[in-house]
Amino acid sequence: VNEFPKKHKKTIYTMIKRNILFFLYSFVIIYCLFYGARAWPTWFLTSPYLYLSFFIIVVIFFSTNKIRIRLTFIEIIAFLLYFVTFMSISDMSFNGLLGNFLIASIVSSVFLLSKKYAEGLLRNIQSVMFYILIPSLVLHFIFLFYNYPSPFIIQNEWSERYVFFNYFFLIKNEILYQNRFCGIFLEPGYLAALCSFLLFVDKYDLKKKENKILVLAVMVSLSLAGYIFLAVGYMLLRANKIVDLLKKIFGLLFYVLLFYTIFTNYDDGDNIVNKSIIERLQLDKEKGIKGNNRVTGVVDDYYDFFLKSDELWSGYGKKEMQRIRQYESDWIAAGYKPFLMQNGIFILMMILLFYLIIAIDAKNRLYSMSFLLIIILYFTAVGELFSEMWIILFLLGIRLNNLSKTT
Repeated sequence: VNEFPKKHKKTIYTMIKRNILFFLYSFVIIYCLFYGARAWPTWFLTSPYLYLSFFIIVVIFFSTNKIRIRLTFIEIIAFLLYFVTFMSISDMSFNGLLGNFLIASIVSSVFLLSKKYAEGLLRNIQSVMFYILIPSLVLHFIFLFYNYPSPFIIQNEWSERYVFFNYFFLIKNEILYQNRFCGIFLEPGYLAALCSFLLFVDKYDLKKKENKILVLAVMVSLSLAGYIFLAVGYMLLRANKIVDLLKKIFGLLFYVLLFYTIFTNYDDGDNIVNKSIIERLQLDKEKGIKGNNRVTGVVDDYYDFFLKSDELWSGYGKKEMQRIRQYESDWIAAGYKPFLMQNGIFILMMILLFYLIIAIDAKNRLYSMSFLLIIILYFTAVGELFSEMWIILFLLGIRLNNLSKTT
């Protein structure tokens, strides 16, 4: 008679322990995700010992839930490529190698989750984004009309330009971004990328309130890249046939034309939408497109010299690139050029091969190759391929699709 209550208590205890561990695991993954998206709370916490504690949480979570490492031979090759390339871009010190190994291990764990935990992780990420973006958007809309300088000011170490008023749920830099929305993230582009990728993972399920907020955040960010890839990703996933794709393209062109007509004429074009997006798409003799202002002439000169140098395959390395940035006061660079100069063609080929192998081996190849296309397009604009945000959401999206095909 006394056995049942004991077993019942043990079952309840096990469930509570597993839920707590999953909560901690979700926190670890969301922190890494936000670190990749340059959320301000992660700017000041970069110690390898922090990631060591995260790694221990991941190991305990996997061992407690008896989650086995089940990878095909080709997936093992892919992750070996990822680990080797990610560790090779560190500063080669003990802390640098340890930190990158721990981060790669934590990020890769997403690909091993069961269907239950993979779906739960996506829900947790969406919920956290929802409850951060709601007050963030409210503050943003208030500050469009009433400006209240915050007593708290923070600066990101990447650049002297990155000085922000901090409102906890929102950071503002009126010189760089004016009325553009970046939430708690370093730039509107990072916010737009995170939201776009999350929408892609969940296949643009706009029945969920969390996804509706993500779309609104992209719209308010006024990120040109965010707009383009949001539309491209939606068409790639929702077009089942060529005819259907053409219909969506023509439908999109209609709305683009309507958008263009309204905002080029409203207030004679003197509005933030026209200046932040439409005028940046106009042709320029030197840049090709006016919005291509993320690289200065100094960077172009260095890049041209790099293409003819002996370091083309190996890259200059992290320390040399830091020295160049400090030396050149006019250095403003984003996109593939600084990535190539730092890492070289060989590293670029290795990390792209990792993405390609995972995408080709996926059950839903249309989804995985579409995701890879979006990542490559973003890379040309932002120059990120090792970002935790990119890799976590890429692996999570493919894992969810693989599990949906087999269960």
